[in-house]
Amino acid sequence: MVITSDINMKLRQSFPRASDMISSLEFKLLMKSIISHKAKIKIKYFLDGRGWSDCFLSVMAVTEKGIVFNDDSNNKIKSITFLDQIKQLVIDQPFDGYNSNLAYDVS
Repeated sequence: MVITSDINMKLRQSFPRASDMISSLEFKLLMKSIISHKAKIKIKYFLDGRGWSDCFLSVMAVTEKGIVFNDDSNNKIKSITFLDQIKQLVIDQPFDGYNSNLAYDVS
């Protein structure tokens, strides 16, 4: 029982409740900025109905409606066809005014 409560506590610490919102345009611009600056920023995202991505992913490309990520741990490409599926995101380190310890709601 103690192990379960420790795991739940760690999960809560990993993804704090979102207290800031960004628009889908701001999200898209953030992803493009990460690419253009060749920043070593990785993101973890929450998909509507599917939960959080398994791990932090590198941003490879942003299209008009979608985004392509690389899972560096196993070198697999992941693609999201529609940006509006992403409901929250967390970045692994601070970048361009965004905090790494905050889950941002994407509206």
